[in-house]
Amino acid sequence: MINDYKYVALTHEGKRIKGTFEAPSKNILVDYLYDKGLNILEIEEYSNLFTKLSKITVGRTIKTDELIFILKQLSSMMKAGMRSVDSLEVIASQTQQKIVKRILFDIYFEVASGKRLSEAFSKYPKDFPSLLINMIRNGEKSGDLITTVDNIADYYERNREIRNDVIGALSMPTAYILMAIGVSIMVVTVVLPNYVGLFETNDVEMPAITQALLDVSHFFFDYGSYLAVGALLFSILFYLIFYRTEKGKTLLGRILIQMPIFGKIVVMFNLSIIASTLSQMVVNHVNLLDAIKATATITKNAIYKERLLKVADNVENGYAISRAMENHYAFTPIFTKMISLGEKSGSLDDMLHNLAKFYTTDVKFQIKKLRKRIEPALMIFIYALVGGLVLAVMMPSFSMMQSL
Repeated sequence: MINDYKYVALTHEGKRIKGTFEAPSKNILVDYLYDKGLNILEIEEYSNLFTKLSKITVGRTIKTDELIFILKQLSSMMKAGMRSVDSLEVIASQTQQKIVKRILFDIYFEVASGKRLSEAFSKYPKDFPSLLINMIRNGEKSGDLITTVDNIADYYERNREIRNDVIGALSMPTAYILMAIGVSIMVVTVVLPNYVGLFETNDVEMPAITQALLDVSHFFFDYGSYLAVGALLFSILFYLIFYRTEKGKTLLGRILIQMPIFGKIVVMFNLSIIASTLSQMVVNHVNLLDAIKATATITKNAIYKERLLKVADNVENGYAISRAMENHYAFTPIFTKMISLGEKSGSLDDMLHNLAKFYTTDVKFQIKKLRKRIEPALMIFIYALVGGLVLAVMMPSFSMMQSL
């Protein structure tokens, strides 16, 4: 556990300085500051509301981008000849975010006290996944920690890139539709009532399209608050069902896999992540059963998580990996066939590597193809909607001019 301390010390030049620092214990901090050339005069633990609140975290503290940066920095410094413990100190000192700095300094103190890097990382399972810990542990055993850390950083970077591509492809239609809805609501509730009011005083008959939009406008004004509350309740209910219950997660996973157009991308993306993760761990000599279980924690889709745990059970009972994947809608025939061939030929690591490359390339191709198909249709929809709204707003002007 990291505690907060404040201290008074003298530098080599005899200058009196004050400071605060976080460390597992007073003795460890005294030794650390002494190594930095400071002669401690006073040191005491302190705590206040701010320090207590700053230690409260929800979920992951170190996000994927930060994790990649930490791993790349660690790899680069060790390649330059620095020890892992010294590299950790430099990275922790340079980190700006206070919560992340606290975690990195705690890891540094753990390693400085004689623990292995994998042991220190395992104190923070939410921030350092079992996949990473297992690979680093095997890198420590093989004596090739630098290459292992480098490979892990590349692995997370590749996965981040493909994940961002998929999220971008899936969120693009939603963004267009939300923009269209936003513009429509603004026109119907703000622009149209103010504009049309000028013509109602002159007894100008409203065109059918304008009158229809006015009826929608009146509906929003009369029932808008109920709609907003309903949408909020629906969002909460959706979250509670599909993100907080196992049945809901499974149902959502199945919907995403089997949905038209986008389902194929979801399948390719998950198979790419599974193949890439297993390949990375097998190459780094992680036990196959541990590798499969770690891969199950990486995937976000409940269907794939469930299948991978079934695969782990098969392996534990002496069966082939491909057995739990065969004839399942979430796994393509080519994926299970190549896994089976890799097992029979004894070249599972090479087969997984080839599958990861194949599906990563295929995901990117499918995303490009989807964008080429869907962007023109979305643009036509937006233009038609905006044109209809403009026509509804302008038609009363034409009617009034004709009556003059």
